[in-house]
Amino acid sequence: MPRRRQPDGLEIMGADNPVDPALLDGPGSPKGQEMLARVLAIPRVPNPSPRPRVRIGRIALITAILIAVPAAVWALTRGLSNPEAIVCFADVSVDADRAGAPFEGPADATACVSVWEQVLIESPQVEPGEVPPLTACVLDQGSLGVFPTDDEGVCEALGLAVPDPAQQAEADAVRGLLVDLVEFIETDDCMPMEAAEAGIRHILDESGFGHWEIRSQAATDERPCASLGFEPENSVVHLVPSSDLTP
Repeated sequence: MPRRRQPDGLEIMGADNPVDPALLDGPGSPKGQEMLARVLAIPRVPNPSPRPRVRIGRIALITAILIAVPAAVWALTRGLSNPEAIVCFADVSVDADRAGAPFEGPADATACVSVWEQVLIESPQVEPGEVPPLTACVLDQGSLGVFPTDDEGVCEALGLAVPDPAQQAEADAVRGLLVDLVEFIETDDCMPMEAAEAGIRHILDESGFGHWEIRSQAATDERPCASLGFEPENSVVHLVPSSDLTP
């Protein structure tokens, strides 16, 4: 039996995108650029033993000092509200060229090692294929930004926060959960919405994420297949009806 063709990214986005473009920031805005990076963070699967793939669409003076310290600590460290998105920057600037890190793995700077090794981003200061020192900061939208430097003060210099070590385990757990959900939804080329919701509910409960909410849209004859969307900052999994693009 001939192998069924996998849809490319443009086909998936064209069929599955449920967002009203009128409500989005422009592509040149910081939010638009970060959304692009989050999309690019989703892996493509070229080999026969595929890794998880997402269908697109499918965080007195003494008294004054004591009061000020907690606020300062909050400003310098911050947890990741969107740990699924890791953005690898080609230079020490939020305006530099960027690429999305692979979807799986821990939420730290090592996520960008393969991006540099595969020359998905380039810098005049780095030989192609080499990996520079990498330092991670929390971007404004709660995702991780990784910059090619060993300067521990880079986050403060860029007006960004340092990832909170106390929340690292939680961020890693969320990334692991999202990979599990992707693997589950990919077990069927066109999983019915009800089956997807039941299976995802089971995974959430068994993984210690029973407090997460599933929000499902109604399937239609043209869009009977379940696709995933994630909103980790609000503990939500979205199930969006999609067409089956595999002939």
